[in-house]
Amino acid sequence: AAIALTSALLMANSTDPDDVNAAMREVYEPSFYGRLSFDSYGRAKGSMLSLQLDERTERQIVAPLSAASMGMVYPAPTYAQRTCLAAALCGERGACGASGHCVCE
Repeated sequence: AAIALTSALLMANSTDPDDVNAAMREVYEPSFYGRLSFDSYGRAKGSMLSLQLDERTERQIVAPLSAASMGMVYPAPTYAQRTCLAAALCGERGACGASGHCVCE
């Protein structure tokens, strides 16, 4: 979003919202996600993948749904909990808590 806005501000040579809005439709910039460009309604062209790490810390596609390899996990586990899950620290004894420690069941 910041890349698109910066590009539109430079193209418009203005901070007037109407000028920036009009320039946004002309944005065509390389980015981390690929080329950023917008249609005449201001919607992003193309699709972007959203990824999450699974319990084995492997990347999984969660969006778009047509390409999803797993459902989105929200809220995401804490980093301590992810470390616990990835190392399988709790085994059959319980579950990894938000602090990264095993919680007995």
